[in-house]
Amino acid sequence: MQLEGGELKDASRKAVLGRSLREQVYDLIRGDLSHGRLAAGERFVEVELAARYGVSRTPVREALFQLVNDGLIVSEERGYLVPPDDSRSFADRLEVHLLLDPKVAFYAAQSGDKDGVKRMTHAFEGLRKAHKAGKFEAFVDASHELRVAMRAMCRNVALRRCAMLVEDQFLAARNEMFRDPANQAIDVHYTQLLLNAIRKGAAVEAEQIVRNFMITVSDRTLGEEESERLLQRTGTQRSSNSYEDKSIPTTPRPRPSPARRARSR
Repeated sequence: MQLEGGELKDASRKAVLGRSLREQVYDLIRGDLSHGRLAAGERFVEVELAARYGVSRTPVREALFQLVNDGLIVSEERGYLVPPDDSRSFADRLEVHLLLDPKVAFYAAQSGDKDGVKRMTHAFEGLRKAHKAGKFEAFVDASHELRVAMRAMCRNVALRRCAMLVEDQFLAARNEMFRDPANQAIDVHYTQLLLNAIRKGAAVEAEQIVRNFMITVSDRTLGEEESERLLQRTGTQRSSNSYEDKSIPTTPRPRPSPARRARSR
């Protein structure tokens, strides 16, 4: 929101009076990252964001400095960059998720947090509708909302904080992955299974469902050999059980190079 001729204009994508401009711009940029409006590999400069959010360059510079410290963007000689993942860094991120996320799901199911289940259910309905309608931004927004809701249900505070940090730093990479509708379908499928397990308080089942989901993501994005190395590093065993749905595509799909992804946009 910004003042023009003494009147308050459109509030959708502008900073407003009250909170510090640095805080508002920080939240706006984070929102653009989580929605996929700032994609992996994309470069931008202060003046562009200042115009987008209707503020001066100073609060933009301060917000960008904080985002660099948070590891969400990187500073370059002539601006900033949403860092693209090469195969190594993407595998590293998956490794951390595979170590943390199953246990987060375990604690979420164990918590008995009815409000948390309601938030997850609401986000899941948005996720499913967005996938069906082919609305990418709505899908990634609902996906992020759902994951944040589940992490908030984790009663292990140290684990919850670590998981939230990893979630924030995985936004751009996950958004790129979800540009493939098949990956969206996999996420919807496993999220439905996970939500059912959390609703009935089945902690061990919820933990295994998330582990199976992460294995499926690893197989599709890294390829068979690298995926197996990842599972060995984390001590993860494949399982065949009723949580699996053989209709879900699991054929490994090597990730395109950052340059190829940039050209495709």
